[in-house]
Amino acid sequence: MYYSTDPSIWDKISVEIPKKIKIGNLNSVGFPVANIGCKSCWNGTNVIGKIYRLSDCYLPYLRLNELRLKNSDTGELEDESKTGWDGVHMKKMYISKIQEIQMV
Repeated sequence: MYYSTDPSIWDKISVEIPKKIKIGNLNSVGFPVANIGCKSCWNGTNVIGKIYRLSDCYLPYLRLNELRLKNSDTGELEDESKTGWDGVHMKKMYISKIQEIQMV
């Protein structure tokens, strides 16, 4: 079963990635995502998580108490109470490409 986040969440997140990070072709490099580097996600005022850049897509790591997931099989929204994005276990997550709202 695959899940995706509600796309409207991305409208509330600003992404900042330093120019000095050279991404390159990560498909042929194969090093851990943690080594790519990340920047904080803001909801306008507060930091709500981190976002990692992987090639031309972004992998979010959000520290939220509540995360609403949409079941792609049924279309139903399901609320998940988790302490962090990494707390979502036993589920495959699909994150669509997000629009670059703000780049540094």
